[in-house]
Amino acid sequence: MSTENTENTENTASAEHAERTGGTATGGNTRTVVTPAQISEILVTKAGVDPGILAGNPDVSLQDLEIDSLAVLELQAVIVERFGVEIPDHAVTMTVNEISAIVNESFEEVSR
Repeated sequence: MSTENTENTENTASAEHAERTGGTATGGNTRTVVTPAQISEILVTKAGVDPGILAGNPDVSLQDLEIDSLAVLELQAVIVERFGVEIPDHAVTMTVNEISAIVNESFEEVSR
């Protein structure tokens, strides 16, 4: 594959990633940041978690917040669909902040 074709493929992949995640693609680089608020929003809108449970608790594990495993599975599916990142099976023991950090770290690894 020529250098030009490789660059075009990378730019297309970058633009597709940006479109999927809500980030921006400039010069082949995509910078997306997933916030704890976005993770909470997914739990509320897609997994049916009561927003009052999450409010002010970004450093409490999902398990300690009594969020069930089905809600966590839904969260995992939406994160894969929306951001193209898999979060660990033990996500139920993680906090909203930790989950957003894992997604962001995955973006950084891809951009290297």
